[in-house]
Amino acid sequence: MGGYMSEQPEALRIADWIESIDKATGGNVPDLYTAASAELRKLHDENFVLASGQCLEGGPWGDEGGTPYCKLKKDLRRLHEVNQELVEALTQAVAWIDGDRTPINALTNARAALAKARGEG
Repeated sequence: MGGYMSEQPEALRIADWIESIDKATGGNVPDLYTAASAELRKLHDENFVLASGQCLEGGPWGDEGGTPYCKLKKDLRRLHEVNQELVEALTQAVAWIDGDRTPINALTNARAALAKARGEG
């Protein structure tokens, strides 16, 4: 495996090394090693996807599918929407208290935004 510097990730370098031995010996490397080589490549690919922030739908990370990153991204999007609704409801409530009697239902809007923030709606 040597002591040289390479731009290639270590997992891929080891996988290549195992495969080169397998080829050099005419396929006489134990199945465990070739399976390990394949697993190193698979894990490298999954790590690349996670590190790049891509979403994998249907992954083994929960019932809703997707990577933990995808779940966090969806949660952040939901919380941003809830935040906007809460600000709007608070703005309506303050306007009502200040005497603006525009026909809105600030209390209903505030309750709906709070329920959504709690995951109830």
